[in-house]
Amino acid sequence: MKIISTLLLMAIFAVMFINTDFAQASSGDAKTAAPATDEVKLPDTPAGKTFAAFLQAFNSGDINVMRKFHQERKGNPDNAEQDWGAYKQTGGLKVIKVNKSSDYALEVLVEAKSDARRLNFAIEVDSNAPHGIMSIQAQPAQ
Repeated sequence: MKIISTLLLMAIFAVMFINTDFAQASSGDAKTAAPATDEVKLPDTPAGKTFAAFLQAFNSGDINVMRKFHQERKGNPDNAEQDWGAYKQTGGLKVIKVNKSSDYALEVLVEAKSDARRLNFAIEVDSNAPHGIMSIQAQPAQ
């Protein structure tokens, strides 16, 4: 399977967060979504650990920290530019709940800190260390 870069994820974020139709639809869904907590525990699996590392780097808002994440996971450090752009739009991401989990795949519901828009976020990671991200999917939460 060909590795899909974080660049794809950031393009998805950009389209969703710029799209005003999505913003209007999301505002009505907030009442029915699960309540947010600050302490959602991610699974102790390669996928959970990779996502936790990505989320920590992303939420730092520091492009150098984002570059380091990509370097350590054998990804393209230039993807940090896209991460940083998405961070500026979202103010960071907060995990609302874990939807599905296995050793090498994870699906979570996340919320943008800037405006509470929600996304279903799924990743698959390589089974070999350092468990780099092989695929990413993000879509508006229903």
